[in-house]
Amino acid sequence: STLSSSSAASDVYKRQSIEYVSDNSDDLWKLAHSLGDCEDFVLRKLYDLTVKYGYPRSLFSIATCWAETKRKHAVLVMHTINGDMILDSRFDHIALWSKLPYRWGVIEQHKGIDDYWHMIL
Repeated sequence: STLSSSSAASDVYKRQSIEYVSDNSDDLWKLAHSLGDCEDFVLRKLYDLTVKYGYPRSLFSIATCWAETKRKHAVLVMHTINGDMILDSRFDHIALWSKLPYRWGVIEQHKGIDDYWHMIL
């Protein structure tokens, strides 16, 4: 199933503000509360949308990319009937994946009982 509208995700996205703090050389993935970097933001949004608001986990994937700054970046992908939308800590809006200035790396795939990462070409 897909979300017919991204309004609930948009509400969650805008409601919580996470202050950016870099992991520096250690890339630690942890659930952000008020501080964190891109992957911490992804885990927080994923938790909020699935655990707090009850959306199926299969509606979301984590993806990695390279920003125009040449830095590695992580985002949350929301699969909707309007296409794959990106919840990104760098922007204050939800955007279609193809509209962002990224070179895509890998995306988490949900296939039956086995989840895996798929290279994006």
